[in-house]
Amino acid sequence: MIKKYIGEHTCSQPTLNSNHRKATASFVCSVILLIVTKKLDMTPDYIINYIKTRYHITISYNKVWNARTKALKKIFEDWKSSYETLPHYVEALKSSNLDIVTATYFDHMSYRMVRFRRVFWAFGPSIEVFPYYRPI
Repeated sequence: MIKKYIGEHTCSQPTLNSNHRKATASFVCSVILLIVTKKLDMTPDYIINYIKTRYHITISYNKVWNARTKALKKIFEDWKSSYETLPHYVEALKSSNLDIVTATYFDHMSYRMVRFRRVFWAFGPSIEVFPYYRPI
């Protein structure tokens, strides 16, 4: 029985495999949340390299994609609630800019279901100078 070994250990891998129990999508989400907040266009490949350098764990692309999705959901909530706040945002624009032009379009799918289609707004000063634009 070996009780003490003096020397360099060569038995363990420097990088753990992608099936590591603790490397869940929730864990990766908590690690990258602040970084994703500052850099929203962070790619999954960048996250994989970041986790590999910081924790010496190789994780799968799918797990990183799920973690990034969770992080974006925590930052922006879900898309449904974002679309629900859009009419309030348009009304706030109208109340603070009296000469603004807005248009919001929805598709009425059924009696209870409405789908957002598009929104348009133009500020008054932009509309006033439009006749003076030069054609390109």
